[in-house]
Amino acid sequence: MTLAEIKRRVQPGQVYDVTNHYITRADHPAYGTTRRIVTRVTTNRFYMAEAAGGRESPIEWPKAAQVSVDADGVIRLCGGGVSQKPNEPFLTLTPVT
Repeated sequence: MTLAEIKRRVQPGQVYDVTNHYITRADHPAYGTTRRIVTRVTTNRFYMAEAAGGRESPIEWPKAAQVSVDADGVIRLCGGGVSQKPNEPFLTLTPVT
């Protein structure tokens, strides 16, 4: 699946369980897995907020080689954190149905 096709899957109103592989501090609000809703999407980034309400956070789209989608719709982004290598897991977005 191409990056453009993956981007089309991520639409405002969609809810994901987002696992952050980059934040390692347990006291950080984005640590572990949190339920988030897509609030808006642009060509360069998408924005998510906590599903229960809260501050909107931008997420830059990585390069095409750093984004994949599994057969069950799970989207994996790599290399998105500061000083991360291109193949290191950054975020996993598991769709909530």
